[in-house]
Amino acid sequence: MNGFDEITICLHCGYSRDVVAMQMNVLKPLEDKFTVFWNNRIDRHPEAYPSYAAMINDAIQSSPTEVIISINDKCRPKVSEVEEIIELLQNGYACATKYSEGFMGFSKQLFRVIGWFDERFLGGGYEDDDFVLRLKLADLAYFESEEAEYDNSYKSTLVLKGGEACKLSKPAFNKKWKIYHSEIRRVLKEEKYNYDLGEQRQDIQTSWKPWSYSKIGIMFKERIINNNGGESRTKWFLKDDYKTEYRRITSV
Repeated sequence: MNGFDEITICLHCGYSRDVVAMQMNVLKPLEDKFTVFWNNRIDRHPEAYPSYAAMINDAIQSSPTEVIISINDKCRPKVSEVEEIIELLQNGYACATKYSEGFMGFSKQLFRVIGWFDERFLGGGYEDDDFVLRLKLADLAYFESEEAEYDNSYKSTLVLKGGEACKLSKPAFNKKWKIYHSEIRRVLKEEKYNYDLGEQRQDIQTSWKPWSYSKIGIMFKERIINNNGGESRTKWFLKDDYKTEYRRITSV
């Protein structure tokens, strides 16, 4: 057995057991290929978290395996998509997604290296931008896709609406990162949290491909995702509205 034979699937729905049951039923065939542990937020922590980042961190530290697949309640995942994420991780990507941070896979080792999701971003917003900036700062390969089916009509009562959440988190982002035309600079250090990742498994790789292998914005153009015309928000953010090459990411 190797570390990729055991996976934890974290389902983040804390409101509807019907959604959790649907996601589990669709993904149950993974048990024929992997030893699967289910870490369902609705059982672990059904009440609201102070932030999306806190929810992700709690899911990671409470998962028993090194390899974790994180799926939010709007996502309608497929077995093949989880298998593709695991294959990407095995092939050297530090993080691989099928709907950005709404459906992603990684190993605990990544968070031993770059630190936890930043819980200073209250509500839900900007923690995903922060996470990608830190991947680039650490020179780690990132695969970002929007291929999965996503139900934007589903609304959880435990989550603030996008604009309301971002109003809470944007001030923290602006304190932590300074954005210039060709550079984004981290000016605040990462927070330290008392979560426990357990001992590192020796059969999980501890190094990844460099950032230059990253693939960002897969399948974005086929959909209108947000106000930038369906392009990758990450790509837009890192490339200064596509007018320059990737901004340099630095830290003081």
